[in-house]
Amino acid sequence: MKKKFLIFILLLTFLLGVIGITEGAMTYTSRSEFCVSCHVMEGQYERWQNSSHIQWAGCSDCHVPHDNYVNMMMTKALDGMGHVYAFTIEGKLEDIKIKERSAKVVNDNCLRCHEDLMQGINTEGRNCWDCHRGLPHGF
Repeated sequence: MKKKFLIFILLLTFLLGVIGITEGAMTYTSRSEFCVSCHVMEGQYERWQNSSHIQWAGCSDCHVPHDNYVNMMMTKALDGMGHVYAFTIEGKLEDIKIKERSAKVVNDNCLRCHEDLMQGINTEGRNCWDCHRGLPHGF
């Protein structure tokens, strides 16, 4: 009985540790300052700092899905690993270009935050930046 209880306590401690580390990493990597620290995104970061979006939207608010926590975690992990690979292994030093999957996430997040402004506007087949090209930074 003591052995089973000890194993249970060890597993519970391990699980809580993993959850704590994961949550800490998610919080840390959601900061806009983290995004610019390893990307060649200084220009986009500067334009964002000088936009109205700086008051209420950071990189993760626009570039990470918010439909569910698992999707958010997976996107952050896959995109993050892809960026690390591109910059360290491949040595790419040019700007990151938004991919189709990421463009959908960004567009969905524009609509999520600006839902009240979009009533009566047909968004079918269009992205927000088709009209609002430079917001909050150049695409």
